[in-house]
Amino acid sequence: MKKLRIRPDIEIMNDKGADAMMQETLNLKLYQKMLAEQTDFKQWLIPLPLEEILNHAYEYIIREKILLAVEFNNLIVDQVKTMFWLPTHLADIYAKWKSWETNCMENIRQAVSSRAGDVIKMQSVYAREKER
Repeated sequence: MKKLRIRPDIEIMNDKGADAMMQETLNLKLYQKMLAEQTDFKQWLIPLPLEEILNHAYEYIIREKILLAVEFNNLIVDQVKTMFWLPTHLADIYAKWKSWETNCMENIRQAVSSRAGDVIKMQSVYAREKER
């Protein structure tokens, strides 16, 4: 059985040496570490006053989405090995995501406009049926 040292304090056993097995094992280990980090974040949030919890609600939800993405998106071996060097995987990814310009507000504006258009169409149909 071959030992693979990911970081000075993290080592996994790899008996097959196959890249696919290593990739799956590393991704699972990363996911588990990130899940533990999110659990700690949640435990930190729970005793806070409600207003403070609300201040962190968006961060909590985005971190949950990041966790979901990591659970179902296997990084390649080099990527996942590199992720183990981050002291706080989930917080670091959240900070990176937060630093990007996102089109979230544009998507919200489009959703509002689209829904308003849907309602106008429904009212028009209702008005025509009512006239009959």
